[in-house]
Amino acid sequence: MTVIDELGKQVLKGVSRSFYLTLRLLPGPMRGAASLGYLLARTSDTLADSAAVPLESRRWSLDAFRRCVAGESDFQPWPTMILNAIPDERERLLLEQTEAVLSWLRHLPEGEAALVREVLEIIIGGQALDLERFATASRENPVALQDDAALDDYAWRVAGCVGAFWTK
Repeated sequence: MTVIDELGKQVLKGVSRSFYLTLRLLPGPMRGAASLGYLLARTSDTLADSAAVPLESRRWSLDAFRRCVAGESDFQPWPTMILNAIPDERERLLLEQTEAVLSWLRHLPEGEAALVREVLEIIIGGQALDLERFATASRENPVALQDDAALDDYAWRVAGCVGAFWTK
């Protein structure tokens, strides 16, 4: 089994739950880029949502990951503190496989890689904004988006851009 096969079947299946089933039904030429895009987005989501990791460390990790996806820097393994803060073993495995996932991105045909990078830039930007916007939110102190424009932007970053990616 190749690294891509392992990532696409074992790791993806572990972190995507039902989305894995959907990906298998896509036309063959779409499957690789969609699977990789999902793994990259799931990686950034795990980094952003790991509440046991201090906020500044999550911001740093998310930005470091964004730079790697964009091809602006090389990946450095995640600090043990971050890996140990991930309670779900499947998500921890995903983070441990970050270098392999980024390698898959580097080996995609350039047009597909550009589309994956484009959608990830939007998603990661939204996750970074969420860390900023909702940093003080809690059950006792809910934080709402400011207006309709902020809601539109939020919906685009978390879901709309994915639909546009699939269409392209």
